[in-house]
Amino acid sequence: MTRVHITRRSGNGKVGKIPVTTTDSSSCPTTCPFYGGSCYAKSGMHLREHWKKVSSGERGGSWDDFTKFISGLKANQLWRHNQAGDMPHVNGHINLRELFDLVQANQASKARGYTYTHHLLNTHNKEAIKYANNNGFTINVSTESFKAADDAMSQGLPAVTVIPSTHNNLHEYKIGNKKYYKVIKPIKTDDNRRVVVCPAQTCEPTKCETCGLCAKQDRNYVIAFVAHGNQSKKVNDILTD
Repeated sequence: MTRVHITRRSGNGKVGKIPVTTTDSSSCPTTCPFYGGSCYAKSGMHLREHWKKVSSGERGGSWDDFTKFISGLKANQLWRHNQAGDMPHVNGHINLRELFDLVQANQASKARGYTYTHHLLNTHNKEAIKYANNNGFTINVSTESFKAADDAMSQGLPAVTVIPSTHNNLHEYKIGNKKYYKVIKPIKTDDNRRVVVCPAQTCEPTKCETCGLCAKQDRNYVIAFVAHGNQSKKVNDILTD
């Protein structure tokens, strides 16, 4: 049984005070390049320990509990699914029954839910992701290269990617102890698509709560996240190999 923990108001400074969820680790595809120790959700002690407790059954509830909560959200409420975890699956194929229930719950409340997936883009998963996006729940395809992001976008799927913190078009600066990145030159994909670096990483006051770019299904640009956290060096190495 898939377990999901609901945080009604996130305490994460970059996310803001919106609902977020955590799905047990069995939802993660083993094909994800960060499946091992470089996974962002394992880089911070608080989230790592929380995720362990969700995965062990100590925290969280059933998928039905989760969808009931989503169906009761206020109209236009922005919420993020999976600060850790991915879409439930059966041998790498997204679970259509659970996806359908989630999409229906999000439609019922007219909320603005969004998430990311590292599942392989086989025919089954592509159609599942398109179904969600066409019906109001945004699933972004997570990639690790501009080529992969272009491939997803060319198939009508919103894509995000990760770029190294050492990217030539970025200038790192700090406000207090927090790192931010100024884009000093426009970043483009291999197919000349515009790349927008996550505003929470480029401007201090910006949060997911007030941004909402990742919840837009029909955008024509790629959103990039700069490698960050305790595992940033490992991620940089993966991206530049």
